[in-house]
Amino acid sequence: MKVMKLFGIRGEQFRLLTAAIIALSASFGAFAEDAYVYPAAKAANAANGVNVNIGYCMKPVSRIEVDFQFTATPKDVVFGAWGVPGSDAAPQLRTAFWIDGGTYRFILSDTKFDSRDTTVAIDTERHVAVIDVLNHKCRLQTVNGELEGKEIDFLACSKPSDWPVSLFGCSKNAAGDGNQHVQAKIYSVKVYENDVLVHDFVPCIKGRDAGFYDEKTGEFRYGTGQYELVCGGDGVKTIPDDGYLQSSGSQYFNTDYKMNPNSRIEVDFQYPEMPSKYYLFGAWSDKSGYGLSALCWNNGGCYSFVLKDNGYSETKSTVSCADTNRFTAVIDVASNICQIVRNGYVRYEKTVTACTTTAQCPVILFGGYTMDKAIEHFVSARIYSAKIYEKQQDGTYEIVKEFVPYVKDDTAGFLEKKKGVFKAVDGISCGGNIESDRCSYIENDGTTVLNLNYKPIREKSRVEVDYQCLNPTVNKLIFGAWNRGTLKYCFWNNGGKIYYIFEGNGQSNHQSTPSPAIAADTARHTSIIDFKNIALYYVTGGVTNNIPVNATARATFEDTTADEAKDPMGVFGGIDGTTTSMPSHTRIYAVRIYEDDVLVHEFLPYTDGTTVSLKDAKTGHVVAAMVKDTMNRPTICGVGVDGAERWIVEPEDATVNVSGSVTLKAVAAGAVKRYKWTKNGEAVEGGANGELTVAWHHGSAPDIYAVTAVYSVAGAEVEGEPKTVKVTNEPQGLMINIR
Repeated sequence: MKVMKLFGIRGEQFRLLTAAIIALSASFGAFAEDAYVYPAAKAANAANGVNVNIGYCMKPVSRIEVDFQFTATPKDVVFGAWGVPGSDAAPQLRTAFWIDGGTYRFILSDTKFDSRDTTVAIDTERHVAVIDVLNHKCRLQTVNGELEGKEIDFLACSKPSDWPVSLFGCSKNAAGDGNQHVQAKIYSVKVYENDVLVHDFVPCIKGRDAGFYDEKTGEFRYGTGQYELVCGGDGVKTIPDDGYLQSSGSQYFNTDYKMNPNSRIEVDFQYPEMPSKYYLFGAWSDKSGYGLSALCWNNGGCYSFVLKDNGYSETKSTVSCADTNRFTAVIDVASNICQIVRNGYVRYEKTVTACTTTAQCPVILFGGYTMDKAIEHFVSARIYSAKIYEKQQDGTYEIVKEFVPYVKDDTAGFLEKKKGVFKAVDGISCGGNIESDRCSYIENDGTTVLNLNYKPIREKSRVEVDYQCLNPTVNKLIFGAWNRGTLKYCFWNNGGKIYYIFEGNGQSNHQSTPSPAIAADTARHTSIIDFKNIALYYVTGGVTNNIPVNATARATFEDTTADEAKDPMGVFGGIDGTTTSMPSHTRIYAVRIYEDDVLVHEFLPYTDGTTVSLKDAKTGHVVAAMVKDTMNRPTICGVGVDGAERWIVEPEDATVNVSGSVTLKAVAAGAVKRYKWTKNGEAVEGGANGELTVAWHHGSAPDIYAVTAVYSVAGAEVEGEPKTVKVTNEPQGLMINIR
């Protein structure tokens, strides 16, 4: 049988080449596609489409590039802000990319409606549309930047746009509402000013919403309309939802605040599904003499407001509840207006008759308060925040109450940030990046062991480990040393129960157990080994349990001549000579080591860039990398330890000569992402890593520097309490006092 040849390649070579191509295709993913966003119909009668207001108004120095592809018969506008077609009124910069007469077209003008043909036939291929106002040119190009058709020259523009750019349609007003919608995929949107990238929007999913995330600003842009946005393709960015409380339709929260003629309330909310005719927030009465009524509710599928003195008068908005978009509802008594806001833009506004009275009932969230019927008409909704302002004599608004979702002791409710007061809501559920009082911890995944490089001393040491085990039914070590040395010590879970091994010969594994046995669980505990007094303790919820030491183990410990353990102490697992032993999936909040009852080491959760470990608050030493570099690194979360921030600040004293400088160093325990500094109340650049260099300058008055640690708590950023440093500029020196 002859070997077949194909284009000069032998059959076997062809087979191998084909196999290689198939394998290569598989490794990259068959028919992989970049991430994109597109509108999917939410209901059969959803004829108005969806638009995304990116919040950017084009300028004479702008350039916008939109990577898109049609998914249906193309028509109307891909993106832009152009006003009413054919209108030359109210001159401003008009920019748009749209479809007309079978070809792609651009609009770029600040004097009239000027639309020009690209001569490129409409298709369903992927393109990049570019509107370059700076150079007054428009073009269609491939993803690789190659020009398609001709580049179009427009007249130079000198006016900015008053309206933001919309995607999947065109802005028809200053609120960014869209019209002339299209069905298309949008892969990315880039905005430049003077050829510098200022906005970079990529497909993203946040919570239950799809939209665009700005890589330059960190802002997420939602869609608005009666379609919903959907993400597809590979590599869609995902970010957690903001923290929220969600009622089931039977919970409510009393703000204990009564609206008055100077009040303004803003409630950031979202309906999980189309609600019935129920109240979102407020207090009202339909009887005269009952003071101010202020209420937001759903009536007939549209948002409605009541804002009136001594009675009831409804203002029904044109914004529908059916789209379940996230909105902010505003009742501004001081300005006698009601609003629905999305993406930072007002979607609906209504001016009502001015009010002069004060409400007799407080504002309720997830329901409404009535004088004659008490609290009623609870709604199923998510609330992300509720902010209450009062207008001052100078015309500014000052926030007087700010309620944010919060979890304290595993119970959800609202935290009033101005006063730091927490109030639980019975039966409420929560989600997203919700704030909490969770202490800082580092957590491994069941592979990591950290070596503290501390060897307990027989007649001096006491070790206390504050921990939480997340796989309590698996036989794993929490901390200690395992099979070597004359002092053998460890704490572990065995068969779903807790055990200590604590003896002097390091061979027999005599276990000390509570009686009755204590089941291992996922709660937070403190385990204590007291070498000095040959004692074991287990602390839960402030209650200390003494664990009897196994008699044989006690005898071996008392008989040993060793003064120090041979192996150092491991956490997340044990140390066995030079290797790790039985790592567990555990959270460590703190490790404290005493010698003769004096705290000599306090290891607290610490992060610095990519380093996540434990740092000794007594010595400043950061625990080195894992025993095995192949192990996964721990993760970190939370603020401080035991509910308080723990700081290491150096130097405590410093002298700065004339023309000299001093570096202030701040290190806080916990999941610190960065540090923020101020000088006499004004923000200071630099110092994000905790180090700020302060130069000497003339001046007799001291400067007050304040540093604030910004933590990562459940994915959200949380600021701690600032610490102040007084820096006195004197020729003879500099005194720094830390408070």
